Amino acid sequence: MLQKLEVGKKYPGEYNFDGNFLEYDQSGFTLYFFMPNMTVTETQGLKSGKYKFAISEMAGIMFLLSEFKPGLYLSDTPFHFGLYKDDRIKYLPKEIEEGQGLSLMIVAVDSATGIVKVLRQIGLSTRFSRKLIEICFRQSKEQVNEMEYNMNIMRIHNSYQAKDLYRFKIVEYKG
Repeated sequence: MLQKLEVGKKYPGEYNFDGNFLEYDQSGFTLYFFMPNMTVTETQGLKSGKYKFAISEMAGIMFLLSEFKPGLYLSDTPFHFGLYKDDRIKYLPKEIEEGQGLSLMIVAVDSATGIVKVLRQIGLSTRFSRKLIEICFRQSKEQVNEMEYNMNIMRIHNSYQAKDLYRFKIVEYKG
């Protein structure tokens, strides 16, 4: 079910937590940031600042690494397409033509107030998009034990920071 998001309005779902997550549905990939008391600098960086994205994989988990300047240092967002138990893989393009790329929607919500602070659409490079869909198609064929998945994320987060995961990057895109 599509929900209307509008900057300056209340986020229609659960917002009372801190963190980020990546989601995929028929409209594409969305990277969500939930942060309490977002500063003007954080909001500005997410809204119109320079960005850097990278993908790394560890223990079968993809990590989307993202950074927005000014305001947000490198952070990692774990993702596994195999966690989706429906048929949304059919919406993912099978191939990306040269000069084309996927779109990534950025949604930032102040988790203290529930107010949507940023909606930003970013076009990803051909190379980055191809690597992303390659990983997603591979992951969609894997059975994922959710408890094991979460334990692996905790183990990885206990051993590596985002900057460490960045050293293992497979592909990168800056804009």
